Amino acid sequence: MASHNSYLAYKRDTSRLIYWIVQTSNSIINSVPELPDDVPKTVNIDGQVTVSGLVSLAKLVSKHINPVPNAILAPFQSVIDARRNVYDSFQKLVADKPDPELEQSNASHKHFIDALTEAFQSLGGEAWSKAREAAAKKPSPASGDDGDNNDDIGQVLFANKFVALKLDPNTATVDGEDDNDDDEVARQQQAAQPRRQQAKPGKGKKGKSGGKKKGKKQAPPAAVAKKVPKLEDIPVESYRIIQDKDGIMTEYLMAVYTFVQEWIELRNHMQGVWRDVAYDELNSAVAGALSNIAIKMIKHSEAAIFVEFPEHEPYETIMKTITRGNPDTAQGIFGVMMHKISQDGLSTQKVMETSIDVREQFLIHAYDDLVDFIVDFRKTHSGKPTKPMLAQIDNWNPHLDLQRASYTERLKWRRAYTINWLYDVVNVFSSIVI
Repeated sequence: MASHNSYLAYKRDTSRLIYWIVQTSNSIINSVPELPDDVPKTVNIDGQVTVSGLVSLAKLVSKHINPVPNAILAPFQSVIDARRNVYDSFQKLVADKPDPELEQSNASHKHFIDALTEAFQSLGGEAWSKAREAAAKKPSPASGDDGDNNDDIGQVLFANKFVALKLDPNTATVDGEDDNDDDEVARQQQAAQPRRQQAKPGKGKKGKSGGKKKGKKQAPPAAVAKKVPKLEDIPVESYRIIQDKDGIMTEYLMAVYTFVQEWIELRNHMQGVWRDVAYDELNSAVAGALSNIAIKMIKHSEAAIFVEFPEHEPYETIMKTITRGNPDTAQGIFGVMMHKISQDGLSTQKVMETSIDVREQFLIHAYDDLVDFIVDFRKTHSGKPTKPMLAQIDNWNPHLDLQRASYTERLKWRRAYTINWLYDVVNVFSSIVI
């Protein structure tokens, strides 16, 4: 039941990639006396780059760093693949049911992918991809990997191996012995400066009159300067690509789709666990513990994903986004496919495809039942349902044969069970307080 949230992986890889490019390009700009006209002349101070700026920085780095570490090219390829997969999914949605807003978002998405691809190729990504594909087809008997793990991403990012770059306009070398000499000289100069001694309290002499000596009043500052964080104080997670409104909307769509996909996968897994409790004698305590873990996983993903989209994480907002405002019209857009993998594992063949029940998979029925319960409970505050609600849930039949029941009958049966259970839960906990 491990979480594989592709959006969080995409954000992590993007932040690490921008961190490396910014830090490396800053070292080059500080070291090279003359730079071409098509590259930035000033260092980056906030860890944020535009789409076009990313391409310029990548071209600058490619002229002085060769080869680029595999640990950088691999997440770069992962970022491009993540954006391309979402773009292909959106294209399929537009083909099935045209939507002008989604088409505009796709156009912005395509521009972003093209810029990422150009920056990736500038860093030697095309040659790296071909070498990787060739290695995958002909694996070496001595080693089972393709070389991506030779450079650890943590070492490349945080070892400051490019801080001590000594560059000329044509070549770049890394000096491992001379590590940040300027900072060391500055620290020595600061340590050599005499410190002002402060008088200890209670040791000062009083005047003959016995009065306290009044010091000069310090004039209040006209304005308190806002502290601007330095680049070294900015965490890796805050490095990002600045996008326009369409780009932000596209990222939100990516976040919503991956978040919903994760909870569907977890829900399907937990349904299998509780089935084992009902039919295969699995201990219900185990299933309960796994359910709590699944809920915490969803909460963790929610907090991590929607921190960049404040006030856009409520369930209703997510549902309106993914169903484009109407679950009924969204029916038929989403589906599941079953593929058969070839014996060599290099190709797949689609065996079956079917549409999913949007209201069921996206928990819309459960959400509506919860809202109806809260609205009904607030009408009386007595722990008892109102008469209209009681007429709906009072005749719940625990012995109903669900296999023979129709789809509508099963929904009504589950709704009655859910609201009855919610009233029981509230009454049990409120009786303890009373």
